[in-house]
Amino acid sequence: MNMFIIQDQERDELEKFLKEITFGIEIRAQEKIFENAESIHRLMAEQEKMDSAILAFELLVLCIKEKMSTVSMKWIVDTSGYPDVETRIGKDYFDSIRDYAKHIRQYPKKVNYKFVCKENDFVDKMIFIISGLYNEYKNNECDSFYCADKEIQQKLNFSKKVYELLKI
Repeated sequence: MNMFIIQDQERDELEKFLKEITFGIEIRAQEKIFENAESIHRLMAEQEKMDSAILAFELLVLCIKEKMSTVSMKWIVDTSGYPDVETRIGKDYFDSIRDYAKHIRQYPKKVNYKFVCKENDFVDKMIFIISGLYNEYKNNECDSFYCADKEIQQKLNFSKKVYELLKI
């Protein structure tokens, strides 16, 4: 965790997030997930400390890989049905992870008809990053999401590299 910038106000939310994404995963497997995330991050990190959205993304990818034995994230941001994913990871887990993107779609503020991912919310930025894995990034927009974070493209590029490595 010392490789990431975690704001004091984020700590409780991050702890809640980690409990949700590791739900149903055995403690030894959870330890391995955190070890793998640390190793991958140390290997690939471009900066000494990175945004907590990167931490959330890396851990979510590894948790989903643990549950599904494969890495697929599109179902999180795509509103289409994914019955095969839902069956593999369980309806409750499926719904809890998808709710992160659903929550953003309920924000009243929009920019260029895009749902705004709050730049001071690590989960919102993580969802933007996931959307960027499958959609073109242009002018702080990916698919139906917008993020004003000045460094979001850098975070997205780094996350794409991590994702490609973890898909193996």
